[in-house]
Amino acid sequence: MQKLDINDIRSNRLESYEKMGSLLERSFIRLSEAGVDSKSYYYWKSKKLISNEMGRKWVELSGVEYVWIQILRTLQRYNCTIKTMQDVHYQLFTKAYEENLANRILVENINHFKKVSAERELTRNESAVLNALLQFKDNQLLQNHLRGEISYLYHYIIKSFREGIEHYIILLENGEIKITHDSNMLYESTPMLILPLSNYICVLIMENQKESILTSSGFITEEEYSVIKAIRSNNANSITISFEREDKRIKKIECASSGILSEDKSREIMRILGIKNYSSISLKTRNGTTLSFEKKNMTYY
Repeated sequence: MQKLDINDIRSNRLESYEKMGSLLERSFIRLSEAGVDSKSYYYWKSKKLISNEMGRKWVELSGVEYVWIQILRTLQRYNCTIKTMQDVHYQLFTKAYEENLANRILVENINHFKKVSAERELTRNESAVLNALLQFKDNQLLQNHLRGEISYLYHYIIKSFREGIEHYIILLENGEIKITHDSNMLYESTPMLILPLSNYICVLIMENQKESILTSSGFITEEEYSVIKAIRSNNANSITISFEREDKRIKKIECASSGILSEDKSREIMRILGIKNYSSISLKTRNGTTLSFEKKNMTYY
């Protein structure tokens, strides 16, 4: 799978916007690389969970399609119904068309550069971007095309890449689905399933950039990433987790003498780090080092 260079997306150069568009338009991921077989793919398609391939001879996925396939795989593993999958699809795709998200983003970007131009002279790159956006606004055919292409999932991916904003898909016990960047909503009611989008998005990024995007963007802290690295390198001896809010438990997870955690224990720790419902964590490694830290409150845009 070809990986994305996060630096190509974070700048305000015109090429950056073209790179963002490639997440939608360019199909560069084979179905086999997404870990799903053709039977599942075409079954989901028959349930209107996947759009048409627009005449492609072979099934190849764009970056956004790849992330969506991974979300479907997770929902399938947790035995979610097709109705639940369709509800999530509505929130991420159909709703964006109904609300004309593409036009809203276009207008917001134009207004941003106009505001900057009122305060100072635009750089050459900024002027090029503004001119391109104004041309898009005057092209109704292109606007109609983008309305069908720009989804909330695409919007959240770009927000993650450019601004480090994490989004969660939350499935509640009553069947309600919420998608939010506010981690406080994770505690408002009892969730059945929480899916942080960063889990899927990071697969698209170049290997040598994953650590920096995870930590500098705010997906996880440096300390949390140290715990993950200790688990992956089989260097953890014990991990003690204190929980917060009404849940005052203290959970100590011991590793095998080899430093290897069972798959269930590893998944449990990753989930705790993902939803951030701990108050403090203490790590003891096999080589004698220790690390203790409290949860840092996240700042969202």
